[in-house]
Amino acid sequence: MFCLKIKVDDLDTDTLYCDPPFVVAHGGFSGLFPSSSFNAYQLALITSVNDLILWCDVQLTKDKVGICFPDLNLQNSSTIASVFEKAEKTYDVNGVSVKGYFPSDYTLSDLDKVFLTQGIYSRSPYFDNSGNILTVGDVVGNFKPPGLWLNIQHDAFYSQHNLSMRDYVIATSKNATISYISSPEVNFLRSIVRNFSPRTTKLVLRFLDADMIEASPTKMASLVKESDH
Repeated sequence: MFCLKIKVDDLDTDTLYCDPPFVVAHGGFSGLFPSSSFNAYQLALITSVNDLILWCDVQLTKDKVGICFPDLNLQNSSTIASVFEKAEKTYDVNGVSVKGYFPSDYTLSDLDKVFLTQGIYSRSPYFDNSGNILTVGDVVGNFKPPGLWLNIQHDAFYSQHNLSMRDYVIATSKNATISYISSPEVNFLRSIVRNFSPRTTKLVLRFLDADMIEASPTKMASLVKESDH
């Protein structure tokens, strides 16, 4: 994933001059290692551009710690099902009943026993079980990334479980520079827009499907207007 900045030279309007692309490592070098693992982030930094942006899908634990994990359901890319056998729960996620293991039911200490696995089964499982789940603080502290992208996919779910993504993201920004914050939930972005300067942190609304339509255009217009301040 990358964004390309394009500018037109004032003296030659027929020629486009392109700045280097912004390279974003979604979960690190996740094509080889399990997504969001130490090795995946480390290899991405070693092999990519100097201004690489590390992407973290933020989930919240029961004790309000932010972890980098690619899915709300921990069962999809970890060994949690073998550590906590038959402990699945079923929750409503965006109107869909989902059964699995959810970060909001476990403390960070609980997850110390859980290892990461390759979530895309067509990829090699050779490096499964080679690393633990990382916190956002681990990523910032260990790698000091040139850029950091926090994706907040399920703010509404965590709110239902008395966990505040808003509070977490704002608190994290006091100790780390966040380049981008993305979410498919307009209400979440609106709740934090006044806490971040667009000069240092860009807020990004994600559209997951090509035919997805935002239910409240007035909220979108308000978000854009507020972010200009």
